[in-house]
Amino acid sequence: MNRIPLLFCILIFSLNCYCQKDSFYNQVQLGEYKVGYCDTIIFDDSLNYSQFNYKGAAPVFVQIWHPFVSKENRNCITYGDFKSPKIPPELEKIYNELSIRLDSAFIRYNISEEYKTWKEIDYKTFSHEEVLAELKTQKTQSSLKKLKQDTNFPVIVYHHGNQGPSDENYLMAEYFASRGYIFISANFELPFANHTFGYREGDIKKPNTSTPKKLIEFAKSVSSSEQLFYVGHSYGAQVGFCILYEEGLADAFVSMETTMEFRWPIKPLEHVKNTWPVLYHTMIEHQKDYQLPILMMANTRENPPFSFFNELFKDLNHLSTIQVSSKKAFGHESYTSVYFLRYLNRKIYKQPDSNRLKGQLKMYIQNLKLIESFLKNQLTNQELKLNEFKKNYFIEEKK
Repeated sequence: MNRIPLLFCILIFSLNCYCQKDSFYNQVQLGEYKVGYCDTIIFDDSLNYSQFNYKGAAPVFVQIWHPFVSKENRNCITYGDFKSPKIPPELEKIYNELSIRLDSAFIRYNISEEYKTWKEIDYKTFSHEEVLAELKTQKTQSSLKKLKQDTNFPVIVYHHGNQGPSDENYLMAEYFASRGYIFISANFELPFANHTFGYREGDIKKPNTSTPKKLIEFAKSVSSSEQLFYVGHSYGAQVGFCILYEEGLADAFVSMETTMEFRWPIKPLEHVKNTWPVLYHTMIEHQKDYQLPILMMANTRENPPFSFFNELFKDLNHLSTIQVSSKKAFGHESYTSVYFLRYLNRKIYKQPDSNRLKGQLKMYIQNLKLIESFLKNQLTNQELKLNEFKKNYFIEEKK
Protein backbone atom coordinates (compact mmCIF):
# COMPACT_ATOMS: atom_id res chain seq x y z
CA MET A 1 0.00 0.00 0.00
CA ASN A 2 1.28 3.45 -0.93
CA ARG A 3 1.32 5.36 2.36
CA ILE A 4 2.26 8.79 0.99
CA PRO A 5 -1.16 9.60 -0.53
CA LEU A 6 -2.85 8.33 2.64
CA LEU A 7 -0.70 10.50 4.89
CA PHE A 8 -1.27 13.43 2.55
CA CYS A 9 -5.06 12.97 2.82
CA ILE A 10 -4.87 12.80 6.61
CA LEU A 11 -2.80 15.99 6.64
CA ILE A 12 -5.26 17.82 4.38
CA PHE A 13 -8.19 16.63 6.53
CA SER A 14 -6.46 17.80 9.69
CA LEU A 15 -5.66 21.20 8.19
CA ASN A 16 -9.23 21.50 6.96
CA CYS A 17 -10.57 20.75 10.45
CA TYR A 18 -8.18 23.27 11.97
CA CYS A 19 -9.28 25.96 9.54
CA GLN A 20 -12.90 25.28 10.33
CA LYS A 21 -12.45 25.97 14.02
CA ASP A 22 -13.82 29.16 15.46
CA SER A 23 -12.00 31.07 18.17
CA PHE A 24 -13.05 32.84 21.35
CA TYR A 25 -10.74 35.68 20.38
CA ASN A 26 -12.84 36.63 17.39
CA GLN A 27 -15.48 37.72 19.89
CA VAL A 28 -13.60 38.55 23.10
CA GLN A 29 -11.17 41.43 23.07
CA LEU A 30 -8.28 40.84 25.44
CA GLY A 31 -6.49 43.69 27.21
CA GLU A 32 -3.09 45.29 26.82
CA TYR A 33 -1.05 42.61 28.59
CA LYS A 34 0.10 39.27 27.26
CA VAL A 35 -1.10 36.25 29.25
CA GLY A 36 1.44 34.09 31.02
CA TYR A 37 0.59 30.70 32.44
CA CYS A 38 2.27 28.46 35.00
CA ASP A 39 1.26 25.83 37.53
CA THR A 40 2.44 24.64 40.89
CA ILE A 41 1.46 22.33 43.75
CA ILE A 42 0.73 23.37 47.32
CA PHE A 43 -0.41 21.20 50.21
CA ASP A 44 -3.34 21.57 52.57
CA ASP A 45 -1.80 20.27 55.80
CA SER A 46 -5.12 20.59 57.64
CA LEU A 47 -6.65 17.94 55.37
CA ASN A 48 -5.22 14.42 55.45
CA TYR A 49 -5.40 12.43 52.24
CA SER A 50 -4.65 8.73 51.96
CA GLN A 51 -5.33 7.35 48.48
CA PHE A 52 -3.49 5.81 45.52
CA ASN A 53 -0.21 4.98 47.27
CA TYR A 54 -0.03 8.39 48.94
CA LYS A 55 -0.51 9.43 52.53
CA GLY A 56 -0.09 12.95 53.83
CA ALA A 57 -1.31 16.52 53.44
CA ALA A 58 -3.80 16.89 50.60
CA PRO A 59 -2.12 18.05 47.36
CA VAL A 60 -3.64 21.05 45.63
CA PHE A 61 -2.92 21.37 41.90
CA VAL A 62 -2.75 25.12 41.25
CA GLN A 63 -3.03 26.99 37.95
CA ILE A 64 -1.95 30.61 37.51
CA TRP A 65 -2.65 33.06 34.69
CA HIS A 66 -0.79 36.37 34.94
CA PRO A 67 -0.03 39.53 32.92
CA PHE A 68 3.29 40.33 31.32
CA VAL A 69 4.65 42.71 28.70
CA SER A 70 6.38 41.43 25.56
CA LYS A 71 6.79 42.51 21.95
CA GLU A 72 8.07 39.11 20.88
CA ASN A 73 6.00 36.50 19.10
CA ARG A 74 4.67 33.98 21.61
CA ASN A 75 4.05 30.28 21.42
CA CYS A 76 0.51 29.95 22.75
CA ILE A 77 -0.47 26.65 24.28
CA THR A 78 -3.60 24.56 23.75
CA TYR A 79 -6.40 23.90 26.21
CA GLY A 80 -5.02 20.38 26.65
CA ASP A 81 -1.67 21.82 27.71
CA PHE A 82 -3.33 23.18 30.84
CA LYS A 83 -3.76 19.54 31.85
CA SER A 84 -0.10 18.52 31.54
CA PRO A 85 1.70 19.86 34.61
CA LYS A 86 4.95 18.50 35.95
CA ILE A 87 3.94 16.06 38.66
CA PRO A 88 6.35 14.50 41.20
CA PRO A 89 6.37 10.67 41.10
CA GLU A 90 4.53 10.26 44.41
CA LEU A 91 1.57 12.27 43.05
CA GLU A 92 1.40 10.87 39.52
CA LYS A 93 -1.21 8.23 40.28
CA ILE A 94 -3.39 10.76 42.10
CA TYR A 95 -3.22 13.21 39.21
CA ASN A 96 -3.93 10.47 36.67
CA GLU A 97 -6.98 9.33 38.65
CA LEU A 98 -8.11 12.95 38.98
CA SER A 99 -7.72 13.46 35.23
CA ILE A 100 -9.85 10.40 34.44
CA ARG A 101 -12.66 11.65 36.64
CA LEU A 102 -12.43 15.20 35.32
CA ASP A 103 -12.58 13.98 31.71
CA SER A 104 -15.66 11.91 32.52
CA ALA A 105 -17.35 14.91 34.17
CA PHE A 106 -16.32 17.17 31.29
CA ILE A 107 -18.04 14.87 28.79
CA ARG A 108 -21.17 14.67 30.91
CA TYR A 109 -21.54 18.43 31.43
CA ASN A 110 -20.03 19.92 28.27
CA ILE A 111 -20.23 17.41 25.42
CA SER A 112 -22.89 14.75 25.72
CA GLU A 113 -26.12 16.79 25.96
CA GLU A 114 -27.78 19.66 24.14
CA TYR A 115 -28.21 22.97 25.87
CA LYS A 116 -31.70 23.43 27.33
CA THR A 117 -33.31 20.19 26.03
CA TRP A 118 -30.69 17.85 27.59
CA LYS A 119 -31.10 15.45 24.67
CA GLU A 120 -28.04 13.39 23.80
CA ILE A 121 -26.02 14.84 20.92
CA ASP A 122 -25.26 12.52 18.03
CA TYR A 123 -21.73 13.22 16.80
CA LYS A 124 -22.16 10.61 14.07
CA THR A 125 -18.97 8.57 13.73
CA PHE A 126 -17.16 10.35 16.56
CA SER A 127 -17.27 9.17 20.15
CA HIS A 128 -17.50 11.60 23.06
CA GLU A 129 -13.90 10.77 23.92
CA GLU A 130 -12.78 11.68 20.39
CA VAL A 131 -14.66 14.96 20.58
CA LEU A 132 -12.98 15.74 23.90
CA ALA A 133 -9.57 14.95 22.43
CA GLU A 134 -10.24 17.40 19.61
CA LEU A 135 -11.42 20.11 22.01
CA LYS A 136 -8.15 19.83 23.90
CA THR A 137 -6.30 20.95 20.75
CA GLN A 138 -8.05 24.35 20.84
CA LYS A 139 -5.49 27.14 20.86
CA THR A 140 -5.52 29.58 23.78
CA GLN A 141 -3.87 32.97 24.22
CA SER A 142 -1.75 31.74 27.14
CA SER A 143 2.01 31.27 26.99
CA LEU A 144 4.12 29.22 29.36
CA LYS A 145 5.85 31.76 31.58
CA LYS A 146 6.86 31.85 35.23
CA LEU A 147 5.27 34.42 37.47
CA LYS A 148 7.64 37.20 38.60
CA GLN A 149 8.14 37.43 42.34
CA ASP A 150 8.07 41.24 42.50
CA THR A 151 4.63 41.72 40.96
CA ASN A 152 1.94 43.94 42.49
CA PHE A 153 -1.12 43.07 40.40
CA PRO A 154 -4.44 42.46 42.19
CA VAL A 155 -5.33 38.77 42.52
CA ILE A 156 -8.46 36.80 41.69
CA VAL A 157 -9.01 33.40 43.32
CA TYR A 158 -11.47 31.25 41.37
CA HIS A 159 -13.39 28.27 42.75
CA HIS A 160 -14.98 25.89 40.22
CA GLY A 161 -18.31 24.13 40.48
CA ASN A 162 -18.84 20.59 41.73
CA GLN A 163 -16.88 18.10 39.60
CA GLY A 164 -15.44 20.97 37.56
CA PRO A 165 -11.84 21.36 36.40
CA SER A 166 -9.83 24.27 37.74
CA ASP A 167 -9.41 25.56 34.18
CA GLU A 168 -13.17 25.54 33.49
CA ASN A 169 -13.03 29.32 33.09
CA TYR A 170 -9.70 29.76 31.36
CA LEU A 171 -11.15 32.42 29.04
CA MET A 172 -12.15 34.43 32.12
CA ALA A 173 -8.61 33.88 33.42
CA GLU A 174 -7.09 35.21 30.18
CA TYR A 175 -9.57 38.09 30.05
CA PHE A 176 -8.55 39.34 33.48
CA ALA A 177 -4.85 38.50 33.21
CA SER A 178 -4.70 40.58 30.02
CA ARG A 179 -6.22 43.45 32.03
CA GLY A 180 -3.71 43.36 34.85
CA TYR A 181 -4.94 40.73 37.29
CA ILE A 182 -3.35 37.52 38.50
CA PHE A 183 -5.94 34.76 38.20
CA ILE A 184 -5.47 31.67 40.35
CA SER A 185 -7.51 28.48 40.42
CA ALA A 186 -7.05 24.94 41.68
CA ASN A 187 -8.77 21.58 41.87
CA PHE A 188 -10.45 21.61 45.26
CA GLU A 189 -11.72 18.05 44.80
CA LEU A 190 -9.54 14.96 44.92
CA PRO A 191 -10.39 11.41 43.80
CA PHE A 192 -11.30 8.71 46.30
CA ALA A 193 -11.43 5.04 45.34
CA ASN A 194 -15.00 3.69 45.33
CA HIS A 195 -16.48 7.13 46.01
CA THR A 196 -18.42 9.44 43.73
CA PHE A 197 -16.05 12.14 42.51
CA GLY A 198 -16.82 15.56 43.91
CA TYR A 199 -17.73 14.51 47.42
CA ARG A 200 -15.42 14.36 50.39
CA GLU A 201 -14.88 11.05 52.06
CA GLY A 202 -16.99 10.69 55.19
CA ASP A 203 -19.37 13.65 55.20
CA ILE A 204 -20.60 14.47 51.71
CA LYS A 205 -22.61 17.48 52.92
CA LYS A 206 -19.71 19.27 54.58
CA PRO A 207 -17.98 21.73 52.23
CA ASN A 208 -14.20 21.73 52.06
CA THR A 209 -13.31 25.16 53.41
CA SER A 210 -9.70 24.53 54.44
CA THR A 211 -8.32 24.17 50.89
CA PRO A 212 -9.85 27.43 49.56
CA LYS A 213 -8.37 29.24 52.57
CA LYS A 214 -5.01 27.64 51.87
CA LEU A 215 -5.20 28.80 48.25
CA ILE A 216 -6.11 32.33 49.34
CA GLU A 217 -3.10 32.30 51.66
CA PHE A 218 -0.92 31.21 48.72
CA ALA A 219 -2.51 33.82 46.42
CA LYS A 220 -1.64 36.61 48.83
CA SER A 221 2.00 35.53 48.72
CA VAL A 222 2.40 35.92 44.95
CA SER A 223 1.72 39.67 44.78
CA SER A 224 2.46 42.71 46.89
CA SER A 225 -1.00 44.05 46.04
CA GLU A 226 -3.37 44.20 48.98
CA GLN A 227 -6.39 43.52 46.77
CA LEU A 228 -7.75 39.98 46.48
CA PHE A 229 -11.09 39.02 44.97
CA TYR A 230 -12.94 35.71 45.17
CA VAL A 231 -14.98 34.43 42.23
CA GLY A 232 -16.99 31.22 42.58
CA HIS A 233 -19.36 29.33 40.32
CA SER A 234 -22.13 27.06 41.65
CA TYR A 235 -20.61 24.97 44.47
CA GLY A 236 -17.60 27.29 44.39
CA ALA A 237 -19.91 30.22 45.11
CA GLN A 238 -21.52 28.29 47.97
CA VAL A 239 -18.07 27.72 49.45
CA GLY A 240 -17.52 31.46 49.17
CA PHE A 241 -20.46 32.07 51.48
CA CYS A 242 -19.04 29.44 53.85
CA ILE A 243 -15.76 31.30 54.35
CA LEU A 244 -16.03 34.96 53.32
CA TYR A 245 -17.76 36.10 56.48
CA GLU A 246 -14.22 35.92 57.90
CA GLU A 247 -12.59 39.32 57.78
CA GLY A 248 -9.47 39.69 55.67
CA LEU A 249 -9.88 36.74 53.31
CA ALA A 250 -11.09 38.78 50.33
CA ASP A 251 -11.95 42.35 49.41
CA ALA A 252 -14.95 41.48 47.22
CA PHE A 253 -16.89 38.40 46.16
CA VAL A 254 -18.45 37.47 42.81
CA SER A 255 -21.03 34.70 43.24
CA MET A 256 -22.10 33.07 39.98
CA GLU A 257 -25.32 31.16 40.63
CA THR A 258 -25.05 29.22 43.85
CA THR A 259 -28.52 27.78 42.87
CA MET A 260 -29.85 29.14 46.19
CA GLU A 261 -31.17 32.18 44.32
CA PHE A 262 -34.21 30.56 42.75
CA ARG A 263 -37.78 30.62 44.02
CA TRP A 264 -38.86 27.29 45.45
CA PRO A 265 -42.25 25.68 46.28
CA ILE A 266 -41.43 26.07 49.97
CA LYS A 267 -40.00 29.06 51.82
CA PRO A 268 -36.46 29.87 50.61
CA LEU A 269 -34.81 29.64 54.05
CA GLU A 270 -36.48 26.29 54.68
CA HIS A 271 -35.42 24.96 51.27
CA VAL A 272 -31.75 25.88 51.80
CA LYS A 273 -31.85 24.42 55.32
CA ASN A 274 -33.15 21.10 54.00
CA THR A 275 -30.85 20.95 50.98
CA TRP A 276 -27.57 22.38 52.33
CA PRO A 277 -27.77 22.22 56.13
CA VAL A 278 -24.11 23.08 56.84
CA LEU A 279 -24.21 26.02 54.45
CA TYR A 280 -27.53 27.18 55.92
CA HIS A 281 -26.34 27.14 59.52
CA THR A 282 -23.09 28.87 58.58
CA MET A 283 -24.92 31.69 56.81
CA ILE A 284 -27.53 32.08 59.56
CA GLU A 285 -24.88 32.14 62.28
CA HIS A 286 -22.64 34.61 60.47
CA GLN A 287 -25.14 36.70 58.53
CA LYS A 288 -24.04 39.86 60.37
CA ASP A 289 -20.37 39.14 59.70
CA TYR A 290 -20.41 39.50 55.90
CA GLN A 291 -18.66 42.83 55.39
CA LEU A 292 -17.36 42.65 51.82
CA PRO A 293 -19.14 43.86 48.65
CA ILE A 294 -20.86 40.99 46.81
CA LEU A 295 -21.94 40.73 43.18
CA MET A 296 -24.54 37.93 43.00
CA MET A 297 -25.42 36.60 39.55
CA ALA A 298 -28.11 34.09 38.62
CA ASN A 299 -30.68 33.38 35.92
CA THR A 300 -33.95 33.79 37.79
CA ARG A 301 -35.15 36.20 35.07
CA GLU A 302 -37.08 38.07 37.76
CA ASN A 303 -36.79 41.48 39.33
CA PRO A 304 -36.06 41.63 42.24
CA PRO A 305 -34.21 38.39 41.80
CA PHE A 306 -33.03 36.48 44.88
CA SER A 307 -35.63 35.74 47.54
CA PHE A 308 -33.37 33.65 49.82
CA PHE A 309 -30.69 36.32 50.06
CA ASN A 310 -33.24 39.09 50.42
CA GLU A 311 -34.79 37.27 53.38
CA LEU A 312 -31.43 36.42 54.94
CA PHE A 313 -29.94 39.90 54.67
CA LYS A 314 -33.13 42.00 54.92
CA ASP A 315 -32.21 43.64 58.24
CA LEU A 316 -28.55 44.26 57.39
CA ASN A 317 -27.55 47.79 56.45
CA HIS A 318 -23.79 47.31 56.29
CA LEU A 319 -23.68 44.76 53.45
CA SER A 320 -23.22 46.13 49.94
CA THR A 321 -24.73 43.75 47.40
CA ILE A 322 -25.63 43.80 43.74
CA GLN A 323 -28.13 41.18 42.62
CA VAL A 324 -28.07 40.53 38.89
CA SER A 325 -30.29 38.24 36.84
CA SER A 326 -30.08 37.69 33.08
CA LYS A 327 -33.23 38.78 31.25
CA LYS A 328 -32.88 35.89 28.80
CA ALA A 329 -32.40 32.21 29.57
CA PHE A 330 -28.84 31.48 30.63
CA GLY A 331 -27.69 27.96 31.43
CA HIS A 332 -25.94 26.93 34.61
CA GLU A 333 -22.89 25.61 32.72
CA SER A 334 -22.85 28.72 30.52
CA TYR A 335 -20.97 30.57 33.27
CA THR A 336 -17.89 28.53 32.27
CA SER A 337 -15.86 29.04 29.12
CA VAL A 338 -15.21 25.33 28.52
CA TYR A 339 -18.94 24.85 27.93
CA PHE A 340 -18.49 26.64 24.61
CA LEU A 341 -15.50 24.68 23.32
CA ARG A 342 -17.68 22.28 21.34
CA TYR A 343 -19.53 25.28 19.87
CA LEU A 344 -16.21 26.53 18.48
CA ASN A 345 -15.97 23.19 16.64
CA ARG A 346 -19.49 23.30 15.24
CA LYS A 347 -18.27 23.11 11.64
CA ILE A 348 -16.41 19.91 12.44
CA TYR A 349 -19.07 18.34 14.67
CA LYS A 350 -22.60 19.32 13.69
CA GLN A 351 -24.63 20.24 16.78
CA PRO A 352 -28.37 20.88 17.00
CA ASP A 353 -28.05 23.66 19.61
CA SER A 354 -25.44 25.86 17.90
CA ASN A 355 -27.78 28.83 17.47
CA ARG A 356 -28.76 28.71 21.13
CA LEU A 357 -25.12 28.45 22.21
CA LYS A 358 -24.28 31.49 20.08
CA GLY A 359 -26.61 33.57 22.24
CA GLN A 360 -25.25 31.99 25.40
CA LEU A 361 -21.69 32.92 24.46
CA LYS A 362 -22.71 36.52 23.86
CA MET A 363 -24.22 36.61 27.34
CA TYR A 364 -21.10 34.99 28.81
CA ILE A 365 -19.05 37.85 27.35
CA GLN A 366 -21.46 40.37 28.91
CA ASN A 367 -20.89 38.64 32.24
CA LEU A 368 -17.13 39.19 31.88
CA LYS A 369 -17.69 42.89 31.24
CA LEU A 370 -20.03 43.22 34.22
CA ILE A 371 -17.60 41.44 36.56
CA GLU A 372 -14.76 43.61 35.25
CA SER A 373 -16.77 46.75 35.97
CA PHE A 374 -17.55 45.53 39.50
CA LEU A 375 -13.91 44.68 40.30
CA LYS A 376 -12.65 47.91 38.75
CA ASN A 377 -15.02 49.77 41.02
CA GLN A 378 -13.47 48.03 44.04
CA LEU A 379 -9.97 48.99 42.89
CA THR A 380 -10.62 52.62 42.02
CA ASN A 381 -13.52 53.56 44.32
CA GLN A 382 -15.16 55.28 41.38
CA GLU A 383 -18.92 55.15 40.98
CA LEU A 384 -20.15 51.84 39.59
CA LYS A 385 -22.09 52.57 36.41
CA LEU A 386 -24.71 49.88 35.88
CA ASN A 387 -26.95 51.57 33.32
CA GLU A 388 -25.04 50.11 30.38
CA PHE A 389 -25.87 46.60 31.63
CA LYS A 390 -29.60 47.08 32.19
CA LYS A 391 -30.38 46.04 28.63
CA ASN A 392 -29.36 42.46 29.45
CA TYR A 393 -29.88 42.21 33.22
CA PHE A 394 -32.31 42.87 36.01
CA ILE A 395 -30.16 44.71 38.54
CA GLU A 396 -30.88 45.51 42.16
CA GLU A 397 -28.21 47.38 44.10
CA LYS A 398 -28.26 47.62 47.89
CA LYS A 399 -25.90 49.74 49.97
